[in-house]
Amino acid sequence: MKQFAIKIFISWVGLIAVMLSLPLLPLPTHITEQVDSSSLSLKTNKRFVMWQGDCVEWSWKLEGIRAVYLNDQPTVGEGVQTVCLTQANPPTLSVTLENDTTRIYYPNTVILVQSRGVWWLVGGWTLLVLGAMVGWLLNETKGQQRLAKLIQAIFIIAVSTLVMLAILEGLMRLWFSVNGSEEDRVKYVYSQERINQIQRSVMSLPFLEYGLEPNYPGHNAVGFRGEEITYPKPEGVQRILTLGGSTTYGLGMDWEYAYPAQLQNILRDEYGYSTVEVINGGVIGYRTWHSLANFAFRGLEMEPDLVIVYHAVNDANQRRDLSVDCYRGQNPARGLGYISVLDPIPSNLPPFVLQRFFLLQLGWMENPAQVGSNGVQVVDCEADNLSEAERFAINTPEYFARNLKSMIGIAQVHDIRIMLSTWAYSQNTPNEIFPDVLKDAVEEHNALTRSVATELDIPLIDLAAILTEREDLFFEDGGHFNQVGTRTQAQAYAGFIEAEQLLKPE
Repeated sequence: MKQFAIKIFISWVGLIAVMLSLPLLPLPTHITEQVDSSSLSLKTNKRFVMWQGDCVEWSWKLEGIRAVYLNDQPTVGEGVQTVCLTQANPPTLSVTLENDTTRIYYPNTVILVQSRGVWWLVGGWTLLVLGAMVGWLLNETKGQQRLAKLIQAIFIIAVSTLVMLAILEGLMRLWFSVNGSEEDRVKYVYSQERINQIQRSVMSLPFLEYGLEPNYPGHNAVGFRGEEITYPKPEGVQRILTLGGSTTYGLGMDWEYAYPAQLQNILRDEYGYSTVEVINGGVIGYRTWHSLANFAFRGLEMEPDLVIVYHAVNDANQRRDLSVDCYRGQNPARGLGYISVLDPIPSNLPPFVLQRFFLLQLGWMENPAQVGSNGVQVVDCEADNLSEAERFAINTPEYFARNLKSMIGIAQVHDIRIMLSTWAYSQNTPNEIFPDVLKDAVEEHNALTRSVATELDIPLIDLAAILTEREDLFFEDGGHFNQVGTRTQAQAYAGFIEAEQLLKPE
């Protein structure tokens, strides 16, 4: 039986060795294409990687092209970049050719644990080994000894497998605990209670539905995005409070690259406002309803000297597209329609690191590191058969204008300066990504913003008129600025603030 156990062990070691050796083999990939006058050549230094998140060296050489973007960021036509492979956010190279068509490329590399072919190989190899061993036992023994030997072999296989899994579990737990990122620990190590403490990006707040969770990375202790805020405000400091949704929050980038942080740096470095502080009051999904309450109940506590309001698309897309009965009907939430409640962290988290790891890699488990909020209908509205365009036409945006005026009124009664901004987007974004009916609705909201500013004599920067034609400033959704866009937005605001003398000179 010792020889039998040794053979089992050697077979498993061989299987693991084959799996581990594939990413080490010098097997680069190469893609070349010729499209009219455009020439494209893309290479990766590895054909195989083991796990999701492993990195490869990706190089490209492009000729006869109009533009190229690496992960939505403008780049040059020839370069080398280390990119890490994930299912949620795979690296992309978007190339606009001379004929104005766009092609999107991904690294031509196989993630082994996500490959069905690899799992078929592993399963087939395992069955082959076990079948060979059982056949050997049956040939080597006779009569009643066969059953005893078979039971003994199954026992050895089970114990050996459990021992190997226990060792692997311990090693992986130690590895992710010591060398893994915070996201790795959330996915594989932390308990349900621990994840609830640190991973939730938003929390329930009185009067606001929800706000930012202070324990989340990039959020400060009082639930705003960015650096800690001193309260009460130190003498001599001028504060700017920015109100808005995800485009103010800075979706898809670290807080340092969102426009409020960039505005603070520009005002300090280029305009000499050395003590100015810009507070990022943006929250993903916020509409003017939220910002009105956020300003009244939380923003005033920050003692701002100037408030910037940047809204439009959420009010259009997350309210005016409701049924007419929800938006304008006689109901307790007239104009609001529904509220948002927080999803719980998945309550069935497996206790074992190894189990979580393989379930996540195979896509059989929800990632506990990705937690959001979910809209839940709380008003019984009558359904309608109207198209989205018809709803937008009936559900006029007077609530949006009223909310803007209310924010202006709060600012003025508290002797706080306020400026409005129209909402910029890429007009050339395809209809299937940013529908034309929504673009028209945004234009209505921008027109209302201009009208309110004129009526109440409020400073207005028409950002839409300045930046809407700049496709290079936006992510592919056409509505969220990339890092170049947030910098450009901040520069426009800084110049406007200086020209309108909205801050006191130092």
